[in-house]
Amino acid sequence: MRHPDDSIAHALIAVVSKTFQPPAGTAARVERFTSLEEARATAPDLLAIDLELLATLQGACPAREQLILLVDSADTLVTATSAHSGAHAVLDRTSPATFAALALDAAMRKWLELCEHHRAQRQLALLRGDSEVGFWELDLATGSFWCSPEFGTLLGIDDRRLPTDLHAAIASLPECERERASKWFQDCARDGEIAAFEHATPSGVRVRHVAQAFSGADGASLRVTGMVEEVHVDRPRVGGSMWSVAQQADESASFLAQAEHAVRIAARTGQHVALLHIDVQRVSALTANALSTDAADALLDGIAQRIREATRDGDTVGRIDALREACVVARSGEHFNVLLPDLARIHDAAKVATRILDTFAKPFTVSGHELCVPAAIGIAGYPTDHNAVDELVRRAETASFCARQSGHGALKFYSAELDARAFERLTLETSLRRALERNELCLYYQPRVAVDGERIVGFEALLRWKHPDLGFVSPAQFIPLAEETGLIVPIGEWVLREACRQAKAWQDAGATPVRMAVNLSTVQFTQPNLPQVVRDALASSGLAADWLELELTESTVMRDAGAAVETLARLKAAGVHLSIDDFGTGYSSLAYLKRFPIDALKIDQSFIRESTTNPDDAAIVTSILLMAKSLKLGVVAEGVETASQLAFLRVLQCDEVQGYLFSPPVPPERALGLLERGFEAARAA
Repeated sequence: MRHPDDSIAHALIAVVSKTFQPPAGTAARVERFTSLEEARATAPDLLAIDLELLATLQGACPAREQLILLVDSADTLVTATSAHSGAHAVLDRTSPATFAALALDAAMRKWLELCEHHRAQRQLALLRGDSEVGFWELDLATGSFWCSPEFGTLLGIDDRRLPTDLHAAIASLPECERERASKWFQDCARDGEIAAFEHATPSGVRVRHVAQAFSGADGASLRVTGMVEEVHVDRPRVGGSMWSVAQQADESASFLAQAEHAVRIAARTGQHVALLHIDVQRVSALTANALSTDAADALLDGIAQRIREATRDGDTVGRIDALREACVVARSGEHFNVLLPDLARIHDAAKVATRILDTFAKPFTVSGHELCVPAAIGIAGYPTDHNAVDELVRRAETASFCARQSGHGALKFYSAELDARAFERLTLETSLRRALERNELCLYYQPRVAVDGERIVGFEALLRWKHPDLGFVSPAQFIPLAEETGLIVPIGEWVLREACRQAKAWQDAGATPVRMAVNLSTVQFTQPNLPQVVRDALASSGLAADWLELELTESTVMRDAGAAVETLARLKAAGVHLSIDDFGTGYSSLAYLKRFPIDALKIDQSFIRESTTNPDDAAIVTSILLMAKSLKLGVVAEGVETASQLAFLRVLQCDEVQGYLFSPPVPPERALGLLERGFEAARAA
């Protein structure tokens, strides 16, 4: 079992004081410095300063810097001042040397114990993936038990009846699991190792607890801290089939420990340390839709091998979710961390990052298939970005996320501006996860009009998000986020159900039946159960299949054209209409276009916008229309905003038009008004 005395001898307390002399005989190393800058350059674990320096320090103090305030007397005012400043401890400058040594060591032990607790919490959090996670803590001295609300949710316990002691916590489990759980708690408290315990809840859901005991300076266990998450037995876990939670946590801790060691050495030598966070994309999607678990493991091992080959000797490559010998893949199997110690300049890390990205240009061969796996890299370094390793990891992740937004093969160094962008994105993602259940999402409808008159022949359902604080959030902001996080699947299913329900409601109200068009994202299109989802939406609403049209972008169907033919055929068998959206912006093969069982093409608005002023755009629109007619496909022109554009499309005998010339997307009640009364009457009203 590890306790603070294991590392106190390697810990450093830097003292900056005019009068306080560091005492001899401390377990921790205590050194005196003449300035804050000099002390900080050593990356101390604790910084002891005169109270008078506090005002100078604030504003320039790193967020995680821990202070011991040196005062003349620890009176109430000084204690209040230290609490307000976030100081870790207070020490009287005039204390006898023996007392001062004991006080400094006590402060260091307390700080190291807190660091160990935070590190374990982080390691456990890294293992949770995308699942809901509950946390709990058992105080071994008092027997008190604390747990988060998520603990109750996962175990089916009402918030008002959350357990407050160990007996109640065990009693909350099914009776058949209680004896085994009691023994597991005892073993955790005695052994001090990370341990896992899996059981069924009263509702039949399986959950897994992961916990570790923490001890005091005397080696006696003080508390057991743990987490609980649902076990998804039916979902493939990338690289997780052979590795226990405890092994994963041990390897994660090993990587972080090596990084901390590298930072301590760099603090003495004046060198730099870089952490690279490599975001390897598409692995989860491939695992869910194309690869077996073994094949996914082989792909991840191949990625790790290329990273090792691209890094110079002595670099440390870590894998944070499922370990192979020297290679760690972080959450969801899509993230790698690389440690680069002993750098003369932090920007030297860019050379290694570029070599790594170059290796991803060549496809990976797995199970006889060639797979292109994009990657993006974020870089954070000591001492330029922070002196705490867990914070460096977080900042490298932030930079990696921003690099990913810039496109495949990008790399970025961390900056405070990136942190702000990542925080904004995280806030938006958190809100989006709750938007569906809070009824913040709604559909607007834009009419599709027959080109030979102002007769509405259909509507396109368009998703809108009205955030309670931000108002309407641009679809350009939240839809890519939904696709990246996988939220587009439940949201897309809701859109499909709601659009079908609305179309049937208009019909039941006596309105003329018109076709409802719904966009499908690339993520939705690759879901194996998509045809069944469509049939369920039609069945629950009572809408006839002939009144539903599914729109797919050109890039979506051409991503894997062979598989697209099969999926489109299954959708067509359900009786719905199919169209290719944004046509002309991708790279459709005419051979495949003939094989796709589609009904219509939608010309992208970028060509319509200048079709009456730019001969090239006019030629493209004309060519698309002629080709579509030869293939007996209908044509819809998007983004029609002027009468001259409409006249041009009429000459070419386009079938339908859609755009602000007739109406912007409108809420359902206004759409019904357009359908019932027409454009002129609605405008007059």
